[in-house]
Amino acid sequence: MCGYKQWRKVRRAVLQAVALVCACTMLGACGTQKTEPDRVNLADVVLAVGLNPHSKDVIRANTGLVALVHKDGTADFIDTKGMSPQNMAWNDSGLFFDDSDNHFYISRDPGHGYVSKRDNASAAGITMAPVGDDAVLAMYQGEYAQADDSTTVQMQWPTPKPQTLVTSPAALPDAVAQCASGTFATARSNDDPGSYVLYEISETDGMKQVDSKPVTEQFVPGTSTGAVPCVGDELVLFGGVSDGAKGNGYGSQTLTLLKWNVKTHELTQENATQKNGEPQLYVGETSFFYGQDLTTDAGEMIAMSTNGDVEFIDMRTMRITRSKEPPQLFDVGTAQYDIAGSDAYAYMIFTPTSGSKDDAKIFVYRTSDWALVHTIDAQGTLNDLLSNRKELYPTVFAANPAMSWD
Repeated sequence: MCGYKQWRKVRRAVLQAVALVCACTMLGACGTQKTEPDRVNLADVVLAVGLNPHSKDVIRANTGLVALVHKDGTADFIDTKGMSPQNMAWNDSGLFFDDSDNHFYISRDPGHGYVSKRDNASAAGITMAPVGDDAVLAMYQGEYAQADDSTTVQMQWPTPKPQTLVTSPAALPDAVAQCASGTFATARSNDDPGSYVLYEISETDGMKQVDSKPVTEQFVPGTSTGAVPCVGDELVLFGGVSDGAKGNGYGSQTLTLLKWNVKTHELTQENATQKNGEPQLYVGETSFFYGQDLTTDAGEMIAMSTNGDVEFIDMRTMRITRSKEPPQLFDVGTAQYDIAGSDAYAYMIFTPTSGSKDDAKIFVYRTSDWALVHTIDAQGTLNDLLSNRKELYPTVFAANPAMSWD
């Protein structure tokens, strides 16, 4: 009997050691500087980065991290639950994010944040964005009815504490915006792929459809980094219209802006044009990022491709005013760029692939004149994670709007 008990103790110790080694190998968790949300000081935090598993081999891990990146390229890490990308947004009061189980709020005033259980645990996040007066809106994918191909969207305002969850029948939005007349969202219609739907959003009524307009099925929206621009009451969507070429990899897309007046409901679709008046084309299926925090005081939208090419587009004339190349070039398939904005600055994040010998970097640009004001070299574990050398990979980036580089 004593021998059996001893065997069980040894077996338990071995299993625990194996589990620890597996966790370190899969998640890169060993050697990370872990912290708790109520102990974080945001004073020199530049970016928050969501990191999640990308392989079915680690589905049992069911865990991720949020990295809080400092000016010197080091980072603190907060454990999160679930494999889906975290919803994440900043406002003037601090950083908000969630995982499959909880809402997190890290206040600029240390010790005044919270960790609160979600009412809709495990519902996949759609987006999180600052809206209204110091408010933040979180949106989640609700139940899907296969019988009539209908979807629902769940909304919650986690400021100053998580408010009541509101569920509405609606198509899954690809953009949310804070306009002069209120908060709005747009989505490709579930019933008609050739049209877009405009929704008005409120804390009491959720998403209410207010308009629907035809939009070519070849329009593919860019990825919004939070809220999208709204100039007065004109919500601006950015994307590309494909020429329809399939299979050869050499098709092209025309950069396109949709401008939807949320008050008059007028929708216009226009090509982004070069200085000579010709439409701006991109070869292949290049993906772009854009957002409200990537605009200039001159009324320009900043759109960046995953290759790091940057276009400045005047949202009134649709004319491309400037084009910029990436700060660091790379061979196809060895890296990509992500971007996060904070009004005055844009953070271009260079993330190599796992086989690359390059290191991850964050290039800080002033949006007004696109001057490179600082370069952050990712250090240690943060570099390994941003360089895709672990079984977690970066999925979402959000920039601290209070950070100044001047």
